Amino acid sequence: MATLGMLFAFCVLRYFFASGTAYVTAMVGLFATLALQIPGADASQIMIILLLPMGIMGILTPYGTGHSPVWFASGYVKGPEFWKLGAIFGIIYLVVFIVVGIPWIEFILPKLI
Repeated sequence: MATLGMLFAFCVLRYFFASGTAYVTAMVGLFATLALQIPGADASQIMIILLLPMGIMGILTPYGTGHSPVWFASGYVKGPEFWKLGAIFGIIYLVVFIVVGIPWIEFILPKLI
C-alpha cells in the first residue's frame, strides 16, 4: 500500500515541473530515501515502479514534455481541455500501469537480478 501511495504522489507531483529532467533531479533522491524507509520492501523494485510511468506522466500538462507545447501552441488542444484530458488520460494510464505494469515488474524483476 505504501508503494501505491508513493506512486500516486510521484505522478501527481509531476504537475508542478516543466521538465522531466528537473523533476527526476529534484524528486528521485527524496523518493529513494522514502523507499528505503519502508520495512521489508525492496527499494530497487519500488524505484522501478516509480520511474517507469515517467514517460506517460508528461502528458498531464501543456508544458510537461517536448511535444506538449507544440500541441498546445497549435491550438489543436485548447488550454482547459488540455488540463482536463491530461487528468483523464493520466488516471487511465496510472490504472493500467497498476493493473498490468506492477504485476509484470514483480514477475520479471527476480529473473533479471
